[in-house]
Amino acid sequence: MNRKGFTFIEILVVLALVGVIATCAVAPMVHIVGNMRAAQSDVGEESAVQDVFRLICRDIRSVLVLPKQTYMALRKRDLFGGKADDVLAVESASLIRNTMVPGVVVYGLVRENTLETGSVLPGLYRWTFPGRAVKDLDLKSSMPMDRAALVLPSVDSFRVEVYMGKDNWSGKYAGGIPIAIRIKLDRGGRSHEIVDWFPAL
Repeated sequence: MNRKGFTFIEILVVLALVGVIATCAVAPMVHIVGNMRAAQSDVGEESAVQDVFRLICRDIRSVLVLPKQTYMALRKRDLFGGKADDVLAVESASLIRNTMVPGVVVYGLVRENTLETGSVLPGLYRWTFPGRAVKDLDLKSSMPMDRAALVLPSVDSFRVEVYMGKDNWSGKYAGGIPIAIRIKLDRGGRSHEIVDWFPAL
């Protein structure tokens, strides 16, 4: 028997085999690309958090003279549910770059339920007060949003502690440059922490 072509069944079998081979070849690539995107997202988030930690520590380290008065102040505050909502105020020379005078830098959280307008994103903010001292500010009241800059959105918890010696960390502080500072923040269900030690001046 002499055949001149393929039957319909043979064509379907060949197409099915080609489909199986293509699926086996492409599926691992799709999985690898998905893993690479997830890893890239994790690296980007970690990089953003580390940049914020570096910014805060830079502001603390930027000292013009050895202060005899209060140079840094912490206000410890916990919200319902145990979420940390601390406020850190630092007299810093890092403002000289933009304002030509030193001043106070304040870090704190802005939450959705405390906003007057929906145009401000919740997260960790940095307030700048050129020409002011820590003692001039009321850290118990809310800070004006016209002096605020968002440094990291979607921060759920912000905790700052100062090393007091002998494994003692305190969330309440007013004084000079601390020996060390520990900063913890929660963002997107993940916790991030840094401990930075400062030189004795």
